[in-house]
Amino acid sequence: MEALLRPLVSAYPAPDTDAAPSHPIDLPHTSHVYKTLLQGGHFSHSARAIMPATRFSAPAFAAAFVRIVGHERTLQIARGAGAFVVAELLECLCKKGAEEVKNEVRGWFNGFGESEGEGQGVKGWTVLMEKVHALRP
Repeated sequence: MEALLRPLVSAYPAPDTDAAPSHPIDLPHTSHVYKTLLQGGHFSHSARAIMPATRFSAPAFAAAFVRIVGHERTLQIARGAGAFVVAELLECLCKKGAEEVKNEVRGWFNGFGESEGEGQGVKGWTVLMEKVHALRP
């Protein structure tokens, strides 16, 4: 899990140079992988449900995400191309997350999204804000 999450710790957004690669969260396929891992399995369109992975723990991955990616980078990712990924992180913590981890992350989002114009043009912002509100007591 650490090897999968360590790339997300890099500067976000990635420096604007030709030599610097994009941040992993900006790459649609990579972002989708993180979302699938936080869901605990692949979404089946035919079944209209998540097909859970039997040998993988989404709550453990969410806890590792919180520990490795951390507060500042998670919020930066949430305000950018990773809004759907962070929304899925919050969903996972609300459903299955340990109370201690959920309480820590709850504090990260105090005042989040309350500034005028924040999130404007961010794909997934509405979904993210629903999850932020669901996280609050």
